[in-house]
Amino acid sequence: MVKIIHKELSYRINGLLFKTHKELSRFCRERQCADKFEELLKNTCLKYKREYELKKLKPDSPKGNRVDFLIENKIIIDLKTKSFITKEDYYQI
Repeated sequence: MVKIIHKELSYRINGLLFKTHKELSRFCRERQCADKFEELLKNTCLKYKREYELKKLKPDSPKGNRVDFLIENKIIIDLKTKSFITKEDYYQI
């Protein structure tokens, strides 16, 4: 069985992501999705940073690498609004 790290936080975030998708449907742009997700995050007590540069978290990370959200300094969210995730998307993350 796979162990989920930060289980309760992960479930809360997952619920917000599903709610975002349900409200916007599958035809929205990534920016719209991020804006809606941030709106939902603001209604929670979760601490988050948007467009967070990874170099601040991990000094040996290449400059310019950003994640869409860093939540509670524990979980990274990188949103994609595509039908299929490509190998390039995987390597980017």
